[in-house]
Amino acid sequence: MTAKTTRTIKYSMIGDIRKGDLYALLSVCTDHDLKPLLSLIKDRVSSSIESDDEYKKSPSQPSRYYRAIGDEIRRFGGNTMANTVRGGGPDYREIVGDVCKRFGVPFDESDIVKGESALLNLYLDVEWTTLPHSERDAAAERARAKVLSEATKFSNVVKGNAAKGPLAIFGLPGVPALTTLSLADPAYRVTAPCVLHIAYVRRQVLESIASNSTAVFENAPAVPRSVTRSATLTVSETGADSLVSLTRISDPGIEDWPRESSDAGISRLSPLFQAVPSLAAAQNVASNTYMEVVINGPLLTAKGKEGYRLITMIDGKPSHGTLLDPSSLSNIVNAGALLQVASVALGQKHLADIKRELNELKTTVKSIEDFQQNGRFAEVSGIVAYLEQVAPSVMAGEAPEGLSMVLEMNEVALLRDQGHLQTDIGKAIEEIAGISDPDTFGTGGIHTALKGLHARLERLCAEMHFCIRARAAVLQLAVTLGLSESLKTTRLDNIRRSLHDLREDGPLIARATKLMRQRAQALSAVTNTNSTISQRKLELLALNQNLIDRLKLTREDVERELDAAIGFFRQQVEPVRLILRLDGERIIGSKAA
Repeated sequence: MTAKTTRTIKYSMIGDIRKGDLYALLSVCTDHDLKPLLSLIKDRVSSSIESDDEYKKSPSQPSRYYRAIGDEIRRFGGNTMANTVRGGGPDYREIVGDVCKRFGVPFDESDIVKGESALLNLYLDVEWTTLPHSERDAAAERARAKVLSEATKFSNVVKGNAAKGPLAIFGLPGVPALTTLSLADPAYRVTAPCVLHIAYVRRQVLESIASNSTAVFENAPAVPRSVTRSATLTVSETGADSLVSLTRISDPGIEDWPRESSDAGISRLSPLFQAVPSLAAAQNVASNTYMEVVINGPLLTAKGKEGYRLITMIDGKPSHGTLLDPSSLSNIVNAGALLQVASVALGQKHLADIKRELNELKTTVKSIEDFQQNGRFAEVSGIVAYLEQVAPSVMAGEAPEGLSMVLEMNEVALLRDQGHLQTDIGKAIEEIAGISDPDTFGTGGIHTALKGLHARLERLCAEMHFCIRARAAVLQLAVTLGLSESLKTTRLDNIRRSLHDLREDGPLIARATKLMRQRAQALSAVTNTNSTISQRKLELLALNQNLIDRLKLTREDVERELDAAIGFFRQQVEPVRLILRLDGERIIGSKAA
């Protein structure tokens, strides 16, 4: 029989896997996924897995008897008497809750996966997001070994104290006040490492589902129907290809529409809908009409004078629309106007994002620690404010004289501030390694100190991203004004290297998260309960993940804007395609296609 080496996931099972169902997860596992579970249960005296018919047929292929493995894990999670009464072990939800409580991990009965994930996060010795795929199995094995070791110690403590009498176990750190039987009977040396491994496999499966990369899906939903196109309006120069075309289409199925509220940018196209009303609706002008707009390059060949043709194609038949007067048409399709429309989709909007980020930084940064940082933040903020002022005129082809020199000066200032920030980030990271515990007993002091250091590190990283984002904006405007190809390439590479320094696997953040994880997992005190220590560890580890998530989102935003903007300005020969949502003849939403 062939071994199962690929996870095959039915769409009907995805919901159950996400909810924490044990058997739904085991059913998609490979033999490699299941072998650690088999090794944990097979050699136990009370194990019955070897009596399973499927096991007897193919013991080396656990995917063929995954249900028996699940049943066995559940049996180990309960005592013999209770299992006999109910005809099997407790529900998997109870097992996860029991293991989490024994290890001081918070557990919500309505969220099995969250409990699993917290347990996994507590015992992995490497941050998941920085862990290469090739090293995951080894990290999971180390985590299982650590949990097994702690479960064994716990079992020995309980047995030793139980021999002295039922009251002897009360008051032990991390031991709840339960009966001797309920504490000693469940085989935590089996259930604890099994739950941790299940958490590990589930996280991988959920990642596969989210990325659709390594999973093979069965019963996939039908591909959405194609967008249908009908009436088309084309504007072109006499004897030349079209400059801009607008086509009425069916509902494209876009749920999250960015709103268009100003009269600038895309709204310049509105008069074209007035020129040919039949494009706005098939029979009557109605709300929620959709248009596909294609702006062809090179845009700079468009002319601001007479000589345009306006042709419509309705039901496959060409006809002449009602032409606007030439001067009005020139205002719509001249190079500056089309460039501004395209820029809305391909880069200019990130200036609004910078403004939003500036406001967020002003809200979250409550205090500035020294004059150097205060002056640095003010300098970057001032540059961004200046960019916001000049961007509209640059995008419209009306840049003020001497702006290129000013932009170069801005780049110099931002590079200086970025260098200071990188130095300060390095110092903050080393402080995590060197911080001393202010308490003789307990973990409250070191917990608070580490949280404070992490908050400082997060603020510095946010400032550095803000600085890099401002450099990207300067570059975009400089390219529009004719920055040389060599300087543009060099600067773009430098910005991307700066972004890489703030990747989760880059030199700065990887070291920061590693040190924070080491300090968090080292927390211990005889005066704190197991639950208190575990919760403080999880809180510090969660700070790591929050930092990584925020940096990743910001970095991806900047990279996406760079790719779109620089790609557009490097070669204005590829068409820019937008989807518009109209209410009658008014544009109420737009999205890059």
